[in-house]
Amino acid sequence: ACNLATALVELHRFDEAVDVATADRAEADPSLRLARLRAYALQQAERFAEAADAYRVVVTREPHDWESWNNLGNALAAGGLSGDAATALRRAIELAPDVPPVHLNLARALVDAGAPEQAEAALAAAAARFPDDEHFPLELFALHKRQGRDEAALAALERAATLRPHDASLQVDLGREYLPHLR
Repeated sequence: ACNLATALVELHRFDEAVDVATADRAEADPSLRLARLRAYALQQAERFAEAADAYRVVVTREPHDWESWNNLGNALAAGGLSGDAATALRRAIELAPDVPPVHLNLARALVDAGAPEQAEAALAAAAARFPDDEHFPLELFALHKRQGRDEAALAALERAATLRPHDASLQVDLGREYLPHLR
């Protein structure tokens, strides 16, 4: 069942993978490999509530599985449960604090949950922790622009442009941001 579900996932035949990785089979697998495949296939099939339930099975039995906590958070966020997503993503960060994408997922969930101040704090902390990662200043830029905080947005974009000096589109975006300041 694991091999067949894996092959079906690789072929992007997610619903068929779920049919192979039934809840009963997945929960009977002591390695949790089939349970993880089931959860992933459900998530890729955009069956987010079912995916979240399947990831909960995994994290209940393997509470130190940061990847499944992260995926649970992403499934909850995609299903519109951003507050619950933030809780799962915070747990993933506790378990794997050195994985930048989890920090981004948390910030995005916080924005979606209507907590922009918390999102800004999470992004600022992550930017300090990962100073060479341009994703955090870019997310801060987008957040500040939505809030109408043009000076803070410009500073964040300048930081991102410093980290990616050869990215032409980013340099063009920076030029656009400078225009109002030149008039």
